[in-house]
Formats: sequence, C-alpha cells, structure tokens
Amino acid sequence: MPVAEIGDQRIRFSDTGGDGPPIMFCHDHLDDPGAFAAQVGDLADVYRVITWDSRAATSPPADGDRFTYWDMASDLFGLLDVLGIERAVLVGAGQGADLSVRAALAHPDRVRALVLIDACLPPTHEHPRLDRDDVTDRLTEISSPVLVVHGSDDADCPTVRAKWLAACVADCRGIVEVAGAAAGSPRTHAPAVTGALREFLERLPA
Repeated sequence: MPVAEIGDQRIRFSDTGGDGPPIMFCHDHLDDPGAFAAQVGDLADVYRVITWDSRAATSPPADGDRFTYWDMASDLFGLLDVLGIERAVLVGAGQGADLSVRAALAHPDRVRALVLIDACLPPTHEHPRLDRDDVTDRLTEISSPVLVVHGSDDADCPTVRAKWLAACVADCRGIVEVAGAAAGSPRTHAPAVTGALREFLERLPA
C-alpha cells in the first residue's frame, strides 16, 4: 500500500482513483482495511474508493504517545487533502464509526454522508493508546445524511443501541439490520452490507 505523510504519522492507504464520488472506509481497530474488500470490489465501478490503515490499528505509529478519535479524524482529513478530495462519504465500522462521527462533527462541510456500521457509542472495547471522550450528547449536531447498519446478533452492542443512534441524528435515512451478523458484518455478511450501502449511495443528492 502507498504511504502518506500526515503530520507526524505515516498512513498506509489504497485509492481506486477515477472521477466518481469519493467514499472513504474507516475500519475497526480490531480489523484492517481488508475488512472492506468486498465493498471496494463492488463499488469501484462507479465510485472512487479509499481505504486506509488508521493509527489505532497497524499503520506504524510515530511514537508511543496516546491519541484520540479527534486525532484520527485529523489524519483522515489530512489524507483527503493529500488525495485532493474536498468532500467524501465516510463509511465507518466498529470504532471506525466512532472516528467517522468525530469527523462529521469537526468538519461537517467535508462529509457528504455517513454510514455507521456496527457502531457502539460510547464504545465498549478498550485500546491501549486511545483516549476516548463521549460525544453522545452531540449526535444531534450531525447534519449529514446517515445510514445505520447493524448486525442482529451483536452481543456487545445490541440493536437497541443502533436504533437509539439512528433516532439521535437529524437525517437518518434508515436502519439496516443484518440478519445473523455480529461485529464485522462488512466481511462476514458482505452481500447484505454492500447492497444496503449501494442503495443508500444511489439515493444521495449530488
């Protein structure tokens, strides 16, 4: 994967290129960009698809300092700048959804829409270097169109949490419950997730 120098971070990424509307996928810290391989393969005919390896996962850390979701959102926008992309749809799974929420709060003008997959706010899993804050009281500030996708069998974060999340945002375009899926549904239940994502993207205003 190519590497972008974003501040003091070296972030690995992939970019299908082209002139289609850009989509940036943000993976969970327990996974990697390959989690979205099926979605990238299916959507690259129409969209410019970017995946990246966040500092909470396997991109080489610049140092041992702790960081926040806001730092990761800054990395995201730094990568968009490197790629010459002003505005993108953000698709976040697991803690990638937490990151995407912060990005939408920090720069709403640069987030065309949000897809929050297997989101659990506030998160239930710990990361040894990640300092978390609770932004649940700010979800009403998100103005972008939102699609919520959630596995029906997610024991750590039941679907009632997804329904609560959908009710908090101003412009939720729907909740898709993926039957039989737990966390990691983009990989384990790819057809259902990809189909919901494509339908949502096709209905977005230009």
